[in-house]
Amino acid sequence: RDTDRSRGLGDVYKRQNGKWAESYNGDGGFHQVFVGLGYKVFNNLSVGANFSYLYGDITHQSMTAIGATDTRSIKLDKFSISDYKLDFGLQYTYKLNKKNTINVGAVYTLGHTLHGDAYKYHQTGTESNGSIYVQSQTGDTIPNPFKMPHTFGAGLTYVYDNRLTIGVDYTCLLYTSP
Repeated sequence: RDTDRSRGLGDVYKRQNGKWAESYNGDGGFHQVFVGLGYKVFNNLSVGANFSYLYGDITHQSMTAIGATDTRSIKLDKFSISDYKLDFGLQYTYKLNKKNTINVGAVYTLGHTLHGDAYKYHQTGTESNGSIYVQSQTGDTIPNPFKMPHTFGAGLTYVYDNRLTIGVDYTCLLYTSP
């Protein structure tokens, strides 16, 4: 296969029996704003929570033009979310002696369906003399398509003289089927 790639947003592919071109563009992003609170319950035990707001949208479009007939395919995907996220944590510190400390912690993130939408659109057609003739088009809006998984985590650290920290942690994400 003979391939010629151009720089930029799209790639141009050449084949022996013709040519096609692909272009991509996208915009947007997801964001998180949060506030955290912590409380020392006892001398060695602390609890905390993060309250987050997740928001944003992403748009992605791809277009493929094939051969001399100017057959075109356009795909458009739009995603948006606007919802909360809750994280909880617990930490216990055990001082072995003046220079050695062990910390044990656990975290949990509340899993739930995120409020948002996904929109998928696909159109095929031909272009002739500057006009586009649509042959088929489909579109679908999917309400609340995203889920935040229930997340459990645990960790253990050893601290020597506040100069060396060795730790290990484990995280389990529980995804559910739609």
